Parts: sequence; C-alpha cells; structure tokens
Amino acid sequence: MPAFEKLQRSPAAMRAMIEELVLDPVKSLPEVLERQLQRQQQVSIAALGWEDLARLDRLLLLGIAEGRQQFYETKYRLWLAEQTGSQSISASQIQSSFKKMQRNRVIAQLANQWALLHKSTRG
Repeated sequence: MPAFEKLQRSPAAMRAMIEELVLDPVKSLPEVLERQLQRQQQVSIAALGWEDLARLDRLLLLGIAEGRQQFYETKYRLWLAEQTGSQSISASQIQSSFKKMQRNRVIAQLANQWALLHKSTRG
C-alpha cells in the first residue's frame, strides 16, 4: 500500500511495477519502485505547459515553490483574488486547481505537502 501511495494511486504504474518484479524476481521492491517513480517524473508536466495554466494555477505553483503551507486562509485568498483580477477566490477554486494540476502531473501531495514534479530532461 505505501508503494501504491507513492505512485499516486496509479493502477497502471503499480501494474508496471508488479510486472517488472514478476519478470525479474531478483530485483527488490524498493529498486523497482524507485525506477517506476523515475519513469513517472520523466513524463511529468507533459500534459500541461506553463502557458496552458490559468493565472490562479501559476500563482499556486509559485506558492508551492516558495514553501507555502496554508493555501486556504482568507488573507491569502484575498491576495489571490487581487492578483487574478477576481472579486474573490473560494477554497473550492483552489482545490479544483490543485486537483487539475495533480491529475496532469504538475504537482503531487507528498507527506501532506504539495510538491512540484520535475522532468529530469526537457525534450
């Protein structure tokens, strides 16, 4: 279950990992898990480019990069509204933005914190 969590609950990634273990039983679980995580990183941000992100998404990514932990507090949501030219930003808008970026492998939630996913090389 911890390996499944690390793979962002991806059945396809888990299946690939299991197949690799079955085909080469000499390999250890941590070794195969690390290789699968590296594969996932290599394709991260492939679905969404910076220019595809909404202003709110970009501001939230900046917050993650700066190490922000509190994304839903009123003061921060007022600042986000000001920066986006909106009257207000709701907690559900922030949550939707996070879900979209997580689904598109731009960010991941690791140890109860949001983290940016990086590609090791850009093609």
